[in-house]
Amino acid sequence: MTTASPSKSDIRVADGQVDLTLTLELEPDSTTALVRTLVVLHRRCCRVTEARYQSGIGGSDRLDLRVLAPPVHAHCVSAWLSAVVEVRRVIDMPGHRRSIEQSHQAPNS
Repeated sequence: MTTASPSKSDIRVADGQVDLTLTLELEPDSTTALVRTLVVLHRRCCRVTEARYQSGIGGSDRLDLRVLAPPVHAHCVSAWLSAVVEVRRVIDMPGHRRSIEQSHQAPNS
């Protein structure tokens, strides 16, 4: 399993939470990968704000996630998820991170 670790300078904290964007490549046709992934996040006090599951992409299933994580644990989320048996790879998308305040602001007219 390969994990791409975020650099600390990419972490944005808002309202006491870190907004993470992750892509997980999962074992194809796994019946438990999605549930195990969500359980790990729940047990670690992370909140999933967006999820998109695609089956059979490039020989594996794919799960795109946006997660709010406590700042003290944010640097560990990728490692936790890569330890799930059905997870082949975790890709952290630091360029897509944003603060929660920015995501709720209306565009200027």
